[in-house]
Amino acid sequence: MTTEKKEIPKKVSTQAIQLERLLDMQFKARLILGGCTMEVDDILALGQGAVLELDTPITEPIQIWVNDRLIAKAETVVVNERFGAKIVEIASKEERLKDMADVS
Repeated sequence: MTTEKKEIPKKVSTQAIQLERLLDMQFKARLILGGCTMEVDDILALGQGAVLELDTPITEPIQIWVNDRLIAKAETVVVNERFGAKIVEIASKEERLKDMADVS
C-alpha cells in the first residue's frame, strides 16, 4: 500500500478557488417595476403625492437585475408587511454564474 498523493491539476484547483471566492461575494439586486420618461419641467414639478405612470402593465412580471444583468422575472408579493418577489422565470445557474463572474 502506497501513500502517494494525487496532484490536482493546477487549472482545476485555480477554477475551484475562483468559484469559492465568487460564492462568497455579495451583489446588489435591483427589482424594476417599470419606467417612464419625463421632461425636466415635469421632474421639477414633482411633489409629495405626485403619481408616476409606469410603462409596465400590471399583469407583467417585474425584472430582477444582478450585476447589471437581467437574471429573472417575478410577481410582486407581500412578505411580513414588506414587498417581495416570487420568481416566475429565471436564467439557468450557469448563465447566472457566468454573468456574476463578469464583474466589470
